[in-house]
Amino acid sequence: MFSLRVLAFLFAGPAGAVGGPSQACSRSTEGPPLAWGRLGAATLSALSLVGWLVSTALLSAQSRTSTTTLLVRVGEQAQLQVQGRSAILRIRLASGVSAQLWGDEACATPIEKALVFSRSGTYTIPLDVVPSNNKAHVCLLSSDGILSDSVVWPETGTTTAETSAVSKP
Repeated sequence: MFSLRVLAFLFAGPAGAVGGPSQACSRSTEGPPLAWGRLGAATLSALSLVGWLVSTALLSAQSRTSTTTLLVRVGEQAQLQVQGRSAILRIRLASGVSAQLWGDEACATPIEKALVFSRSGTYTIPLDVVPSNNKAHVCLLSSDGILSDSVVWPETGTTTAETSAVSKP
C-alpha cells in the first residue's frame, strides 16, 4: 500500500489535488485526465534538457567550416575559320597576351600592319580588311608564341569553308 501511495503521489501530486491519489488509482473514465505530477514534470524537464544538449551538440558539429581553394587554369585557345569572304576567329587569350592576324605565304612572323586582338572573343573579319603580303594563308600568332594557326586564303570568287583550331593548356 505504501508503494502505491508513493507512486500515486509522485505521478499525481498530493491528495486532494486534481488527479490526486484517489483519481490516479481509479479506472474511472469520468473526470479530468491524470496529471503528470512531480515525477512526470521532472522527467519531462530532464528529457527536454537532454534533447536540447544533443541538438546543440549536433548543430555545433555541423557549423564547423573549412576553406578550400580551387585553382582553375584556363589555357589559351583559338579557332580560325574562313567562311566565304570572311575570317572567323574565336579566341581565348591569357591576361596580357595579344594575337595578330594577317595574310602571308609562310606565316613565320607577323607583318607590320597585322590586325591585333587583345581580348578574348569571337570576331568576324572581312578578308578585304586583313593586311597581307601574299594571299596564300590567313595567319594567327599570339604574342607569347603559344597560339599559332593558319588556314588557306580562299580564291577570289569562291565560297570555301576551312577550319583550324589550336589549344594549349
